[in-house]
Amino acid sequence: MLNIGKISYLNVYPLYNSISSGRLIEGEPSDLNKLLRNGQIDISPSSSFEYIKNPENYFILKDFSISSKKRVLSVVLILKNRIEELEKQVIYLSPASATTNILVQVILKEFYNYTNIDFQYFNKNIFHKNLNHLLIGDEALKVYFQKRDSCYIYDIGELWYNYTNLPFVFALWLINKKNISSKNLEMKNFIEKLKYNKQNLLIPQKYKNFTEEQIKEYFKFLDYNFEKEHIQSLKLFSELCKKYNFIKNIPEFNFY
Repeated sequence: MLNIGKISYLNVYPLYNSISSGRLIEGEPSDLNKLLRNGQIDISPSSSFEYIKNPENYFILKDFSISSKKRVLSVVLILKNRIEELEKQVIYLSPASATTNILVQVILKEFYNYTNIDFQYFNKNIFHKNLNHLLIGDEALKVYFQKRDSCYIYDIGELWYNYTNLPFVFALWLINKKNISSKNLEMKNFIEKLKYNKQNLLIPQKYKNFTEEQIKEYFKFLDYNFEKEHIQSLKLFSELCKKYNFIKNIPEFNFY
């Protein structure tokens, strides 16, 4: 049986429509990364940094990603002060994320020239007005739509776009190389269903406590493709990861 990872966020919800074969394993991106790396999952949307750091473990599913168009809404940096006023501040990273934890450090180092920010891990994805912290997924989307005036909220996808004019690839669909030979047919059948869902995207009208208008606005900024500009963006991100010593080598992109 094919073991399929499922991120427990609204952004991938339509891609799993009518998936009846295989076993779905749901979790936060960081948890799915570990399961995929260990071979407990065969295919999953996974943090793009997971591939950049460990490319030898995976094939990339061609033509698929979870990317932002200019903005992303569900990946936000919540600050006490303006982003230009972060000298010697502490920023708490998200335990649920892999890509975004690295991305926010890259953005602040490369685009804002910070050298003295202290990055630490926050133990829970909760909002607190006294902390500078990163938030992802549905909780971040909730904060974005609430437009709180007690803090500054920065869209991470928008920060990247402002300096690069490129979308940002938050996640790739990755296939564990070791498991593929024994599950090739199941994999191909699942990919065909995934292609159909991407081409015939059914955006939900109801999801948790979000309104229909909020859901529609959110999906305007989501991009499930992996084309020339996405590859260009991911290469740039890889180069910056190497520049700031998050990885040793820039990976090649190996597709399934």
